[in-house]
Formats: sequence, C-alpha cells, structure tokens
Amino acid sequence: MLRTFRVSLLVAATGAIAVWGGVGTVSGLAALLAAQEEKKPAAESPAQSSPEALSIYTDAANYQNNGAFEVAVEEWTRFLDRFGTDPLAPKALHYLGVCQLQLKQYAKAAESFRQVVTKYPDFEQMEETCLNLGWCYYSLATAGDAAQYPLAAETFGKLAADHPKGKHVEQALFFEAESHYAVGKRKEAALAYGKLVTGFPESKLRSDALYALGVTLEELAEWAQASKAYDMFLEGYPTDELVTEVQMRKAETVLQQGDVALAGEMFAAVAGVDGFAAADHALLRQAYCATRLEKFPQAAALYVSLTERFPQSAEVPEATLAAGRCYYRAEQYDQAAVWLDKVVAAEGERAVEAAHWLCRIHLRAKHPDQALALCDKIMPQAGASPFAANVQLDRADALYEIEGRQADALHEYLEVYKTHPEHEVAALALYNAAFAALELKQYDQALELATQFQQVFAEHVLAPDARYIVAECQIQKKDYTQAATLYRALIDDTAEHPDKSLWQIRLALVSYLQQDYQAVIDLLLPLAPQLTSPDQKAEACYLIGLSHFQLDQFHEAADQLQAAMAASATWRQADETLLYLARTQSKLEQTEQALATLEALLQAHPATALADQVYYQLGECRYATDRFAEAIAAYGQVVEQFPQSTYVPYALYGQGWAALKAGQYDVAVAGFTALIDQHPDHPLRSDALLARGMSLRQQQKYAEAIADIDQFLTASPQSAQRADALYERGLAESAQGEFAKAAQTLTTLLTEQPDYAGADNVLYELGWAYRSQPDDAAAVQAFATLAAQHPASPLAAEANFHVAEDHYGKKQYAEAVQAYTRAAQANNPALSEKIHYKLGWTHYQLQQYPESLEQFQAQLDAHPQGNLASDAWFMKGECLFRMRNYEQALPALVEAAKLEASSPQIAVLRQLHAGQAALQLQKYPESIALLDALITQFPDSNYLAEAYCERGRAHQQLDQLEQAVADYKQAAERSRGAAGARAQFMLGELQFQQKQFDDAIKDFQRVMFRYGTEQVPPDVQTWQAKAGYEAGRCCEVLIESAATPADRTARIADAKKFYRYVVETHPDNELAAEARKRLDALAQL
Repeated sequence: MLRTFRVSLLVAATGAIAVWGGVGTVSGLAALLAAQEEKKPAAESPAQSSPEALSIYTDAANYQNNGAFEVAVEEWTRFLDRFGTDPLAPKALHYLGVCQLQLKQYAKAAESFRQVVTKYPDFEQMEETCLNLGWCYYSLATAGDAAQYPLAAETFGKLAADHPKGKHVEQALFFEAESHYAVGKRKEAALAYGKLVTGFPESKLRSDALYALGVTLEELAEWAQASKAYDMFLEGYPTDELVTEVQMRKAETVLQQGDVALAGEMFAAVAGVDGFAAADHALLRQAYCATRLEKFPQAAALYVSLTERFPQSAEVPEATLAAGRCYYRAEQYDQAAVWLDKVVAAEGERAVEAAHWLCRIHLRAKHPDQALALCDKIMPQAGASPFAANVQLDRADALYEIEGRQADALHEYLEVYKTHPEHEVAALALYNAAFAALELKQYDQALELATQFQQVFAEHVLAPDARYIVAECQIQKKDYTQAATLYRALIDDTAEHPDKSLWQIRLALVSYLQQDYQAVIDLLLPLAPQLTSPDQKAEACYLIGLSHFQLDQFHEAADQLQAAMAASATWRQADETLLYLARTQSKLEQTEQALATLEALLQAHPATALADQVYYQLGECRYATDRFAEAIAAYGQVVEQFPQSTYVPYALYGQGWAALKAGQYDVAVAGFTALIDQHPDHPLRSDALLARGMSLRQQQKYAEAIADIDQFLTASPQSAQRADALYERGLAESAQGEFAKAAQTLTTLLTEQPDYAGADNVLYELGWAYRSQPDDAAAVQAFATLAAQHPASPLAAEANFHVAEDHYGKKQYAEAVQAYTRAAQANNPALSEKIHYKLGWTHYQLQQYPESLEQFQAQLDAHPQGNLASDAWFMKGECLFRMRNYEQALPALVEAAKLEASSPQIAVLRQLHAGQAALQLQKYPESIALLDALITQFPDSNYLAEAYCERGRAHQQLDQLEQAVADYKQAAERSRGAAGARAQFMLGELQFQQKQFDDAIKDFQRVMFRYGTEQVPPDVQTWQAKAGYEAGRCCEVLIESAATPADRTARIADAKKFYRYVVETHPDNELAAEARKRLDALAQL
C-alpha cells in the first residue's frame, strides 16, 4: 500500500523555517550596529555602511519583523538595487528570500537564497540560507514541478555535509530523504533516513523518519531491515497516530519472511481497529494469510466480510475474486459461483480468471453447456491474460462433456497445446488430447499424442497416465502381447498412483482377451478385497467370474459375479457478537436461528447502542421468511426510534419492499417516497425510485411507474438492477397498451443481459407484446427462445405450446410433436387438456395412430368433462378406426355421437365411421341403421356418396341386392371420386355374381373410362385397375359360352383388350402382373 504523508509535519516545518530565517527585532541604527559589531571582527567599523544604507536596512528590518512582508520585499529590493556592494548586502539578500518565502513566492525566494549561496560562500547564516533554499525547491516540487526534487535533495544534502554539527541537520536529512523518495531513489532515501534515525535519537522528526525508513526498506524488499525499523517505531512511539499502520506494515514484513500464521494474527488485530483507514487492506492481507495456510473457508469468509464492511473499498474487486477462489478451494462451489459471477459481470482484468474458476464449477456440476457459453463469452476479452490458456482449456473440457462434440474437444486441446506450449496447462492439454482421441477410438492418433507426451513431459505427474493411454491403445488395436508388456511395466515402475488398481484390472482384461483365464484369477483374486472403489471392485469380481466361467468353474463364477453386483449395483462483546452471529446465520440461510438470536439479543441487552441495527436485521430476517407484516413493524422501529441512524434509509427501503411483497402498495409507495425525498443523496435513492415504480405499477398507475423507472435508469445507468428496471418498464408499457415500446424495452434487456435471471419471464412478456401488435412471427421466436433456453421454467409449457401451434399451422407435424411433448412434460394443469388434444391431432396427421390414440385417451382420463371431451371421443374412435380396431372403434364412435359435436363435419364423420366399423364387424343391420341416420340427418353432406356406398355393401352382405344396387347407384351418381368409382365397381360385381356378364362389363367400363386416364386420383386408379381386370374375367367366362367361332374370337379380343388396359394404363398396380399372365394364357387360344 502507499505510504502516509503527514500534512501536519509539512506545516510545522514551514513555520519553523520562517523562524529560522528571521532577522530578529532591530531597534534603529544603533541596535543594528550593535548586532553587526557582535558578528564582525573588531577592526571592522559600522562606518563601512553609509547612513542612507543603514536607514533603508533598518526600515526593511522593521517591516519584516512586524509581518509587513510585501513592503519589506520592496525595501530589501531597494537596498540591494542601491547598495549591492554594501557589507550588509548578503544579509539583505538573505532576508529578501525570507520575506519571499513567507509570501510563498518560492521561485523568487529560491533565486534570492541561491544568489546568497553563490555570491557569499562565507555568509555567516549560510546554514539557514541552505535550509531555506532547499525548502523552496521542495515546496516547488510538491506544488507540481517534480524537477525541483533533485535540487532540493542536493541542497539539503549539502547542508548536512557542510554543517554536520548545525542545528538544522536533522531537518536537512529528513527532507533530503523525502526528496530522494519522491523521485524513486529508494536506496538514497533509506540512507538519509537512517542517518537521521541513528544520529539524532531525540529528534522530533525521528518517528517520521523511522516510519518512512520502514516503508522505503519494504519497497526495496529488505524485509528484515524494514521489520527492525518498525519495531523501533513501535517501541519508541507507542501512542503515535501511525502506530496502527506501522503494525500492519510490520505484519507484512513478517509475512514476507515466511511466518504466515503470525502475520495473519497481526493483520487480524489491525483489521479490528476502529476507524483505521487501511483496515480493508489489513483484512485483505489477513485473508491472504488464511489462504496461504490453506484455511480456505476462513479465508473466503474474511474476503466476503471485507466486501460487506468496506463496500466502497478499492480492495473489493480483489476480495471478490479471492472469495470465489477460496470458496472453490474449500469445495463450496455454490458460494464460489456467487462471488465469481460478480467478477465476471464487472468485467476487467480479473474477469478471465474468475471465468476460469466458474467454468470448473459448471463442469463439476455437469453443466458443460454453461461452461462453453461462458468460455465463448470471455475468450474475446482474455487477450494476454495469464488465464487465457486456462479458459481455452476449460472450453475444450466443456466440449468434451457435451455429447457428440468430443472431436471438437480434441481439436481444441491441440490448439491449447500449440498456442501455449510453455504454459502450465500445456501438459494437461496434450494429455487430454490423447485421452480424447482414445475415447473417440482414434487409436493411432491417441498413441502418437501419448507418446509425444512421454517425450516432452517425461517427469510430469501425468506421465504414468500417458503410458496408460499407450497401453490401452494396444488393447484396442488388439496387440494384446504388447499391451500386457506395457501394463506390467507401468505397474512395476509406479509405486503409488490413484489408478494403479485400474491398471491391474486392465492387465487382467488383457489376460482374459489372451484367454489366459487362470492368470486373471491369480491377479485379481487377492486384489479385489483391497479395492475401495465400488465400481472397480465390481469389475474385478466380474472378470474373475468370467474367467471361472471359461474354465467351467461355475460355482466360483457365480460367487464372483454376485460379489460384483453386491459391490455396485449401478457401477458451514456480547451484543455485537450476537448481532454478527445473527447476520452469519442469515448468510447461511438459517433464518429461524437468526431471528431467535436477535430476539435473545434484545432481551439480554435492552439498552444496546446497536438497537437500530438489531431492528433492521430483524426486519431483514422476517422479510426473508415472508413475514412481511412483522418485517414492516421491525423496520418501523428503526425509522421511529432512531431517526438519526444511518440505517433509516435502509429501513425505509426494506419497509417499502416488505409492504410491496405484502400487497400494501400505498404503504410501499409511502416508504420509498420518504427515502427519496428525505435522503436525496443516499445511494439507495435510485433503487427506491425503481421500487416505487414497481409499486405504482401494481396500483395500475402506469405512467407514474414508467416515469420513476426512467429516472432510475437515468440516475443509475450501470446499476445491477438495470435489467429489473427494464423488465418493470416493459410490463408497465404492455399494461398501458404500448406493445411496440414494451417489445423494444424487453429486447433491450435481453440484448444487454442475455443471462438475466428472469429471462424466461422477459421472453414470455416479449412474446405476448409481439402477439398483441400483432407480429406472430416475432412472438413465436420469443416463445421458442424461452422454451429452448429455459426448459425448467414454469412458463416453458405455454411457450412450447405456442411454438407447437405455429409448427402445426405450418403442417410441420414432426416438429409440432416435439414442441407439444415438451409442453406436456411440464405438467401444466391449465394446458393439459389442450396439449393432449393437439398432440393427439399431430400424431394423427403423421398417421401415428397408436400414439394419437394414447394422447386422446390420456385427455379423456384426465379431463372427462373437459371442453374438448366430445372431440376426444371422436378422435379416439378415429384412431381405432384407422388402426382397423373396429371392435373398440365402434363403441367409441357411438359414445362420441351422444355428445354435442364441435362441427357438422365431425358429426357426419363419427356417424359414417361408426357405420363402417359396424360393417367391418359384420354387424350389418347396425351398420345400416347408423348410415340411415347419417343420410337422413345430413342430406347435403359431402360424405353422402360414401355413406350410400357403405350402406350398399351392408345390404349386399344381407343379400338385399335391390337395396344394394339402389345405394350403389346413388353413390356413383353423387361422386366422381373414389366412393363413386367403388360403387360403380360394386354394381359390376353384382352383375358378375348374377352372371349378367355383359352388363357387368358395362359397369366395369364405366369405372375404367368415366374418370379418364390423366390426373386421376390414386384411389380411383385402384378401382380402374380392378374394373379392367374384372372386365377381362367377364370376357373369359363368355369365351366358354360363345355360340360361334366368331363370337368366341371377339370375346378373346375383348378379354385381351381389358387385360392390356390394366397392363398399360396401370402398370404399377398389383393386378398388372396377373393381367400379363392372363394375356399369356389367352395367346395360347
């Protein structure tokens, strides 16, 4: 830390110099002559100065002695201008300098004194002249002209050398040292300070010189000598105002000499001194000592206490980073992350190191995506940071932990090694690259990299692990002999290693692969009981068991395999003490214990001077436990009983927040307003503006709320709560109907703070702000981002639902299934019915009927009386129908028909498909009844032709051929699609059955040619092909009954024509092959 310069010393020195340079009281010419007579040889006579010179001299002296320095300057100047060679001229020039010095005209004074030194080297007051000259130089230097320091040092040094017994030597030595120190000449400064300390033990400047000597020796890293200087100070000046600082500096010398524990105790004593300006630095060094002693929880707590006790300290950034680092080393990772996050958010030179430790925490917590995102964010800032390589290595580790990105990790490990070959992480990067290659089954590269590691880092702690990779590669390359040799050498060469048992197990595996089963048993049987890792024990027993098995030793094999399963079935002054105890408990989130401690404090110390803090802490704890009314009362005690307390603004703020949480918005606004109006310069004023804005929004006073929030954003543009303020403003703007402004505000929030804790809420409100404009595309993007980035958010279900709806509307059904499924996984009761319903429909659109059925059934189970129950019954029947499960489809569709349909189309379809299901189940009367109802109730339906066709089939099955024909004709006339083609075909079939072959051929030809041959729907083409084939069959039947040869030849030609129609017009139909066979047969006739 910087040394202390005492202003009081400089003032005293200035006063002293003014006295040193005084001319004394001069009473007329006689007195002056008497004074001269005392100082000059007897041979000299006052007659040497003229009466006129003596008169001016006397006047100037009188002006000076009476403090009229400006007039004195004029008179001394007049004397020198007229009597420059007078015997009194040296004194006049000296006194001119004194008066100029008194007027702080240091440059003029310096010139006057310099002339005395130059012109009158034997001047009788030369010691005072030199002192004053040095002081002038020193004063000019301290006023900003640093080039005067060397002149000051030279002048003071000359005085000390020329007047070693003089009365001003100690001052000269001190300011000589100060001048050297000011220009960085520490050795020269220490020499001058030392001369003063040792040569003038009674000097009033000795304490300052000892202090300055100690500091200078510190800066020269001469710790033992500095420590001695501080000991002398503390022994000689125990009540000096610098004692506490010197104690702290003494502690630093003890630390630098290696006694860390004693230094920590000394820093702790200093850090506890009330009012000590550098207590923060002492606390920082105390914490450092605890770190050096590896007392990491204690060190972290000390660093944290620094940020709490001294929030404005320049040491806070370092303490914040160090707290995170110590929590990390104490394996308190959640606490470490809190403090490291603060450093990263603050950016600056420490952010890279903090990001490195945060990445390690993310990786330890199995959050590699978060680690990777942090690395990508921080690496552009890393520059020449010594931790740039660490962060790059962290990035590689994160990639390695992300499924499917191990190859990227391998590339990144190699980049770390190539970019930072001399860095401490280079070896780890190369090793990890080799290991990654092994895991990627890139055995040749793994072997090459591990061998390179052995060559470059032969003495590294990871060298045995690299040998393991080499051996493992040989296993994977099936060179078992080489692998066994390498593993045996590795085991024999390594006395102790955490993975030695693993290597032994791998050696056993090699033996097993070599079919040397007894070797496996002999190696692992004595090893297994010694293994402490459940997984390793399990593997060892497993290999033993396998080996026994291969040797047909089945009992032993069973015992060992059971032992493997048994080993692993799944391979933190009484009133003040109490106050701080309560605060500590609060920090530990032991809020109930903290409340009990505070109440005990008030009971045991009712007159405590800390009552304002106690009530404030009571308010804080009650707030933390959602006891808002009690919190308001506790904060009120501070405000009402201790109006002058520095805690009043904080209590008003807490009271306002408690009221806000309790829904007492008028009380909240009153508390925040009191803080804002009564404490306009308090740091919490801007935060109170934000909180009042939040309260006003709850009161639906949106314009006033926005005004307060904008004041907050203007007053605190870099506040940590800026994001909260933007969110609140966005809410108010939305509530006020200013959706475009709201969207802009919320987008600004996410741009500035993409990692905002409430980003899911922001994205949700942003989505609705866009939708309300409307801008559906932007809304869907916001909801999609919410769902992707915040899958655990309570809002993720609705966000996924909106995304799914968008996909569904675009017929992107597979994507819709994924989004609906993610929505369903959130178990949101308000959306449950809709999600099941839409997910069922989406599967249906994908023809995934079992999955669709599962969703509709789940909907009916969970919401039997829901708004969508009728549709769900229908779709349940539809799915079963599509699955040809007519036995279950029929009752489902009949049940659906009992409910009010959501649309006429559904009413028709459930009736139609119920009739079809009954038909498939050979329940022909029931089918006819269902279809009769459809035809009667929905005479204009587009499905009428299909209904007629199906009813016709039912009649046909009941041998009601007349009704069947009538229904088929109705269907054929009403439809030019598949239903019509099918009905016409069935008419032909009926004719065929009745042996009316010519009439059948006509009906089949109506199917073949009514619809043309181009742009015919596939389902119609199917009936065309069937009709053509059946027409051919009719002709073949007629061949046999031909009356004449000509008739027979004509029938053969017709048959060939119909079969060729099938082959040529419908070559991909399954009947085309049969038609060819018939053509071949007909060719023989």
